[in-house]
Amino acid sequence: MEASRDVSPNIVTGDEGSTGPVVPGVPYPKKSSTIINAEASAEEVQYYSLQLEASRTHFQEIQAMNVLFLAGEDAQQRPIVVFIGANLPKDQEMQRKLLLYAVSALDEIVKREYVIVYCHTKMNWLSGSNFSFLRTIHSSLTRKYKKNIKGLYILHPSIMLKTFFTFAKPFLSRKFYRKLNYCTSIAQLCSAIGWTEAQAKSFLPPLVVSYDAEQAKPASSSSALTSPPTVVPIEQGAAFPTPTQVFGVSLTLLSDLRQERIPFTVLQLSTFLETKGLDEVGLFRIPAPSTALKECKAALDEGQSLNIIQDDVHLAAGLFKMFFAQLPEPLMLYSLYDDFSRAADIPDEDTRVNVIRSLVLQFPAAHRDLLQFLLQFLSKVASHSDKNQMTARNLAVCFMPNLFRPRIMSLSDAKENYEKLISVLALMISNQATLFENLPEPRRRTCDAVCALL
Repeated sequence: MEASRDVSPNIVTGDEGSTGPVVPGVPYPKKSSTIINAEASAEEVQYYSLQLEASRTHFQEIQAMNVLFLAGEDAQQRPIVVFIGANLPKDQEMQRKLLLYAVSALDEIVKREYVIVYCHTKMNWLSGSNFSFLRTIHSSLTRKYKKNIKGLYILHPSIMLKTFFTFAKPFLSRKFYRKLNYCTSIAQLCSAIGWTEAQAKSFLPPLVVSYDAEQAKPASSSSALTSPPTVVPIEQGAAFPTPTQVFGVSLTLLSDLRQERIPFTVLQLSTFLETKGLDEVGLFRIPAPSTALKECKAALDEGQSLNIIQDDVHLAAGLFKMFFAQLPEPLMLYSLYDDFSRAADIPDEDTRVNVIRSLVLQFPAAHRDLLQFLLQFLSKVASHSDKNQMTARNLAVCFMPNLFRPRIMSLSDAKENYEKLISVLALMISNQATLFENLPEPRRRTCDAVCALL
């Protein structure tokens, strides 16, 4: 095979006009590249045939069923794929389409580590046809799907489902069983994967949220069982933070309550990273341990000092990204998600920058000030790319999922918009001075005050 070809050693598929997420270090097949090596395994040949069939299939019906969709990232910045059991199609034709949809939409996502949330809500068991279909999915997907899944979280598991996995344990690998987690409530799921309860309510369908709320009601006095934690509605979760809470709080609320357009913890973390991390290779790309992230997040929410990170640059970078990922309203606003995506299609760069600037000017003051601060900081990080290897584009790959979120995200939306929004964010980092020309600098505490607390 020619060295210049951008293909993997064994098999690469890419239908005409296809687009998808580009993962750092993983080549994305060019349009119309469909290459299969003569030495490909039977599994790869079968998967190739599924990709070919998927490239000729329309998925509007499957997307409308809301069975399979992407729901942000977990605490370690791994994509979260959600599967709703109650919406599983019953007839074989639609099940086949769902398999092809999974192959088409997930192929790029599973090239990196990811997790699955399976909602077993209101399902006592799987019917024979559904169980057979899930077995078909398992046998049809290539090794990368099974290798790179780092967690399977089952929400609202039934006794029958738990019993099945108990009896099946001797036939399952130890690696798989270590990835299996039962979550009896949305609150428990949030704790496990790093969602806020507000994010959970925005991602999960009403069927799942309402069932969880019903299950969370206090049990009768005769019951010896303790009810699961009550799910906090989005409005309450966003409106009533604790006095020291940092993560998962509305930017507008932080600004109003604490008179800070730039949240102090964000300012501390960025100052620490500027002081000690600008030359760190893979800054924002290399993840921190999830346990350490959770512990430090909890400590900061309790009002503890930033000293708890103990000069760990990647831990500070992980907390910095987590702040943006857990905002109830994403920094780039739900309402402007489609507008930013469309801006990527404008061919002339100057016009594209001006359109993006016009969108930024529509932001609430708290969002606009923090965006200006963030882009200035990321521009400074990118200026050290000769040492840290984090160019504007590489930073955009790391930050885009934390900044841009639609209210409801299907896998096809994620695949279509992923690269567009990365290009938009990279352009914003490179042109941050133009975007905020003639706008006042955001209010913040002085750098001396910040450094005194580091």
